[in-house]
Amino acid sequence: MNGTQSINVSQVVDEQKFGWFNVGLIVLGWLATFADGYDILSMAYAAPSIVREWHVDRAALGIVFSASLWAYFVGAPAFGWLGDKYGRKRAIVLGCIWFGLFSFASMLASNLTEMFWLRFLTGMSLAGLAPNVLALAAEFSPRRRRALVMSLCLSGVVIGGSAAGWTSAALAGSFSWRAIFFV
Repeated sequence: MNGTQSINVSQVVDEQKFGWFNVGLIVLGWLATFADGYDILSMAYAAPSIVREWHVDRAALGIVFSASLWAYFVGAPAFGWLGDKYGRKRAIVLGCIWFGLFSFASMLASNLTEMFWLRFLTGMSLAGLAPNVLALAAEFSPRRRRALVMSLCLSGVVIGGSAAGWTSAALAGSFSWRAIFFV
């Protein structure tokens, strides 16, 4: 041998103590999935005001509601591939930036076609968050706490969805449906 020592990274991760790094991983992962949950339900809370403002039939919003879900079909594999190729943190950061820009742009939409495409692009970026957050959590968590860390990270989706309702109740009446996307 030439004097080099090999290190089993999986063993090092599995034997590490659960510490502040893991807590930070949970918090940041939770925040990313919180944004995902918020976005999933934001359109549902904005819809009644959009129907009134744009004078469209409620049924016409069906395609807009499905836009972000169809985007998951494209975005999850695309951002999963980006995470594998360029790193999970980069894919998560890119997804959050993309999400922020297109979600913010959603408040500028003036018709159903614009809203469809903005919701689709927002959904694409969010689709990549959960797989990359969960993969990152699994890769850097000790085996004995891995399922807990992944579950805590993913729980942000539920609270984020609830937060969209709270935001709507608090702001939409005073400002408009645009406030939901602004937040």
